[in-house]
Amino acid sequence: MSKRTRKVPIEILGVYRVSKTEPLVLRMLKAHWGGRVTPKRRELAMPRINAVLGGLVLVEARVFAPCIGKLEHATATAGAQVPWQVTQLSADGRQVVRRLFLDEPGEYPARVAFFLHCFTPHSPLADPSGSTALPRPRRMSVRLASLIEYQPVD
Repeated sequence: MSKRTRKVPIEILGVYRVSKTEPLVLRMLKAHWGGRVTPKRRELAMPRINAVLGGLVLVEARVFAPCIGKLEHATATAGAQVPWQVTQLSADGRQVVRRLFLDEPGEYPARVAFFLHCFTPHSPLADPSGSTALPRPRRMSVRLASLIEYQPVD
């Protein structure tokens, strides 16, 4: 009897790099230093900020059943990473419906976007039922960049 591989109930619409902008760097500095940012503190924090931004991606997907709270992305350096700052989008992806964090959408299918830290190319997105491949990251669209602003982990 052969074991059938099951897929995660998710369709990946795209994986996008997060651009390093000055407003984003300032948000990350303030989260890191509790609001007080001096030139010396900026200098000390920049290697860490560059490392975080270098592995940060936004995943846009359509989910067909509850799975967000079980998703993991195995990384080369940081163990399994889970979705961060999950946002439900309208069916056409042009509007934010609500911020889910780790809650599930109320209806399916649902369009969502979430960040992954320490992204490792060629490593799938998985849950207990199986896995699905993630495409190579590409430049983030203006549409997504205007809808979803990365909020740093405190």
